[in-house]
Amino acid sequence: LMLARNLGPLAVQVWKGMAEEDLRVFLDFLAAVPSCPDPDARAQVAFNLPALLLALGKDRYERSLSALVCALAKDSHAAVREATAKALHGLASQLDPAAAVAHLQKVVITLLRDDTSSVRDGVVAKLPKLLPQLLPAKPEGNDDAVQALNKVHTSVQGQHSCWRQEMCVVDAIGAAGASFSPSQVQDTIIPSLLKSMQVSSHRVGVAAGKALLALLRLSRNPQLRAELCHKLTREWGRAASFAKRMLYCDLCLLVLHYFSRNFFKVFFVDTALEVVKDEVPNVRCRACRLLPVIKRSLKLPFDASLLEIVINNMIRLLKDQDPDVVAAARSVSDQVYKMDELKPIASDPEDDAKRMDEEQVHGTLERKGYHVHRPSAESGEASGSAKGAGFASNRPGGAGAKHAGHGTSAVPKLAGVPKTAPSGPEQGKGPLSPTGRASVASGKAAGSAGPVGRGKVGEEE
Repeated sequence: LMLARNLGPLAVQVWKGMAEEDLRVFLDFLAAVPSCPDPDARAQVAFNLPALLLALGKDRYERSLSALVCALAKDSHAAVREATAKALHGLASQLDPAAAVAHLQKVVITLLRDDTSSVRDGVVAKLPKLLPQLLPAKPEGNDDAVQALNKVHTSVQGQHSCWRQEMCVVDAIGAAGASFSPSQVQDTIIPSLLKSMQVSSHRVGVAAGKALLALLRLSRNPQLRAELCHKLTREWGRAASFAKRMLYCDLCLLVLHYFSRNFFKVFFVDTALEVVKDEVPNVRCRACRLLPVIKRSLKLPFDASLLEIVINNMIRLLKDQDPDVVAAARSVSDQVYKMDELKPIASDPEDDAKRMDEEQVHGTLERKGYHVHRPSAESGEASGSAKGAGFASNRPGGAGAKHAGHGTSAVPKLAGVPKTAPSGPEQGKGPLSPTGRASVASGKAAGSAGPVGRGKVGEEE
């Protein structure tokens, strides 16, 4: 046991540069470890596996350590298997990618299928870094690994005591997204991530949403992208649960990390403008962060009416009855007001590259007009006194529902589909004339009902 406990430091200091004949004594000792009757000694050897590989060198792994690792991963004592699971990341980081896939992938699958939760947790804790190393770039042959990963994910889903393990699993899925086949993504991984967004804690839901958007970014299926974006706006942005609407606010911020501003404007901006007027103060607080994001996605003069809506919402939030909402609005007001309304947004090379990639998948994406159906009374003024608690919802399924939804989602228009006739400044005129630019500056943009920032809420088209 003493030798096993100090085997790693001893190997690093003594074995390097040792002659092959002298090293044979230690290699024979390692070969006899699986038959050692003391489980504590076997566990200590498993703990020192990364140091042993460092001393021996990666070229000797297959003939000196591979059989030992496989045997320890199937040991009869859970403590030995757990120590082996925790050592896998140290082994994989030293091996070449091809060698890691060939020698360690089956070991990881075996440990992920283990009946003891502590053994599975030992693998899961390092899974975000371990999984990309153990899945080949081509998804062929990954079915067993995906099934084992999905089984672990299902076992911890929605359990508040296991939220850390679930977070590691969804982070690993996002990190290894390029190694999954389209059928695996659509049939297994995406449904699992959507369930985590529904039943798990907010922090895990954000991580699952991030992994989902990462997979959508890699997908070349335009129908899958569009359907999932509409699903997010329908089942989260307009959900009866305020917790889902808060999660939607965080998802909107993540969208711009993976997609272009135009993509955000096509699929998400309408619902983002709705949650800004939510009846629950906590949702409005979270939604305040969306206003600068929405404004940065606009391009003048074509989005002049949307700009007026953003300014009106900003003023409305600054006058909110809830002090926390007012504080959140003040924290972003400078970002909203500092943009010069008359200057088009400068070109962003990163955003342009994202948009070009999206056009290769979708064709030309264009946003339809903004239409919102609201109750006659201005939302947020009379209800929403409870912060994150019960409230009389006017959403589908909520108490006191008045409408089937707060608005219509933006539908992308693909290349080859006839465009609708433009209206306002765009109808046969191209960019705004000097007179038109003056009208924007004075708050009388085309189609507006009053001065920018002074019109009543509910007058947007």
